[in-house]
Amino acid sequence: MVGKPEAEAAILKSKCQNHPQLIPVCVCVECETPLCRNCVKSVGVLTAFVCETCKSHCLPFKDVLEKVNLLIDKRSGFGSRDTKMALLFPLQEIFVFLLLSGLYGVSLYGIVSFSPTGQGILSGIFGLMFAFCCTSIMFGCVSRIIEHVDQGRTEQRDVLEITSLLSNLPDVITQGFGLLFAISWPGLVAASMGFSSTVVLAIFICWAFVYYPLALGAMTLSHGVFAPVNPIRGLQVLAEMGTNSLLFLGRYLATIIVSVGLILILFLIAAKAGVGVFSAAVLAIPIGIIVSYANAVIAFTMGRCFFKAAYNPSLTIEETVTVQY
Repeated sequence: MVGKPEAEAAILKSKCQNHPQLIPVCVCVECETPLCRNCVKSVGVLTAFVCETCKSHCLPFKDVLEKVNLLIDKRSGFGSRDTKMALLFPLQEIFVFLLLSGLYGVSLYGIVSFSPTGQGILSGIFGLMFAFCCTSIMFGCVSRIIEHVDQGRTEQRDVLEITSLLSNLPDVITQGFGLLFAISWPGLVAASMGFSSTVVLAIFICWAFVYYPLALGAMTLSHGVFAPVNPIRGLQVLAEMGTNSLLFLGRYLATIIVSVGLILILFLIAAKAGVGVFSAAVLAIPIGIIVSYANAVIAFTMGRCFFKAAYNPSLTIEETVTVQY
């Protein structure tokens, strides 16, 4: 039925073949007849049905309907609707998003509070550890968004599953370390070669900006800690997206430009207001929200690109449901 819009349209508005007033509970895989509970014969359990006409087994209508909608969504191609979904995605659970992103913003203040001299050494070390853990958790959430949106899941509550991330915190932190190393190793190499701090910072920023989404995709697809370090694996992420890769890169660039612009505006406002170092904790929270929002949008967009690129017109509805269930 894949590739046959008229068949899919018939499924979307299906009624029982013998009782037009009833919604079907299953669809025969052989004759494709929608049938209600009274028109099929159950086998063993109530959820296993056999068509009484051709004696073939039937698939649950709810699952077939879900997969038809999924296939229609995949076949629609990547476009403005996906961008709108990505922008609205973090706002589905606004309280949870603000809580997590605010916590991440507070952790960024630990980096600002680091001092190499005096009593600030110990507090700075703990601050950096807290910032590193929170950053790793954010990377874990972003990776989870990509993975689940790639499966067609677009509800935030269904995607994030924060409790599962926290229950596997050591693994999440390890993944975060791998991703941080993947986007920072050129800067570390430049520093070891004796380049000036300005050059090292420029190399780090440029490489992180260019390679971050590829490293994120490589970590998600490979489920390996150090898979993102290999630039070849990162480039394979673009191949996984197919023709959607250029569309994704355009939206990624736009997201980064807007996010950096908002952060610069915050810094200008803080500088004009004379915000000190300790008062910067208040500034860190909106920065954390901006960074978290941008990462959620980037992850959702990447997941949708993978999802749309995975459309396989050779699969039948039966094979698709069987693969998924």
